[in-house]
Amino acid sequence: MLISWRSKGIDVEVKVSQLWTDQTAVREYVDKFSATMPVSIDYGNDLFIKNDINSVPNLLIYSDGKLVSKQAKF
Repeated sequence: MLISWRSKGIDVEVKVSQLWTDQTAVREYVDKFSATMPVSIDYGNDLFIKNDINSVPNLLIYSDGKLVSKQAKF
């Protein structure tokens, strides 16, 4: 059974590095996969630097604005 993240009150957002993509690629991804969550480019790579991300994909889970979990291998 697939449980919707929206029905659970979870905010999901996709951030991609400016090193590997551009706005055209973001639009193509959203269209191809019918993404319903916001997808945006992390210009400046602030999120990647702040969270010491040096490989992709990564899953960051925040609660009340604080990082509570980081998963890099899944």
